[in-house]
Amino acid sequence: MENLKLFKTLLIAFFLSLAIGAAAQSPQVRGSVMDEQGKPLEGVSVIAKQEKTDIGSTTTDQQGSFTLAGVKADNVYDLYFSYIGYETYIEKSIRVTGNSVSLLVRLTPSAKELSNVVVTALGIERQSKSLGFSTQRVKSDAFENTKELNLVNAMIGKVAGLEINASTEMFISSDIRLRGVTPLLVVDGTPVNTTTWDLNFNDIESMDVLKGATAASLYGSRGINGAIVVTLKKGRSNKMKVEISSTNMIQPSLLT
Repeated sequence: MENLKLFKTLLIAFFLSLAIGAAAQSPQVRGSVMDEQGKPLEGVSVIAKQEKTDIGSTTTDQQGSFTLAGVKADNVYDLYFSYIGYETYIEKSIRVTGNSVSLLVRLTPSAKELSNVVVTALGIERQSKSLGFSTQRVKSDAFENTKELNLVNAMIGKVAGLEINASTEMFISSDIRLRGVTPLLVVDGTPVNTTTWDLNFNDIESMDVLKGATAASLYGSRGINGAIVVTLKKGRSNKMKVEISSTNMIQPSLLT
């Protein structure tokens, strides 16, 4: 009787060791997902496909790491990495060899998503659809393509509800009104008290016009009439860009 119990115990231990060994040898795909600055992205969807059929899926943790099980050795898979606000990345023809495959993936921001981002108080970026007030963005190329002498003149016709009594001379005060009242000017998150708007529009990255009294919650009583938030261009690492702007004026001499 005791021998029978011992035999059953050994048999169970044998099958358990087989199961543990098989699980340990099951191939996996491991890796990390980061953004362009090398910061880990949490919650990235990772899907393994074979001939457009989903084989397995998982998501990244707080460290941007993921482990994808359910794949088979000596098989080839396409891995799809998707995250809100970023372009979907596809790592094609990954062959699973051995016990695991390690990957390092970097996602790039989606241009479509960035076009809906609005800069509010303190430089905080928000999706325009999540705001409780009307906004409008003017990008830098809208100013660069004009040949006006000052920023205010370059804004004519680009923002709905913006009334401009323009001046034809540089650095001369122009009357600017948003829905009939004078808005607050904010440059790189700092409210500016000025009436000349003497900014070089070649230095402007974008301009967000926050309309309505609700925008006062961002800047207090000074923003009760709305605000024009200007974001200036900044240097970017690993990207060299040179811009040359030249304007010539020809004044014909009068015959006497």
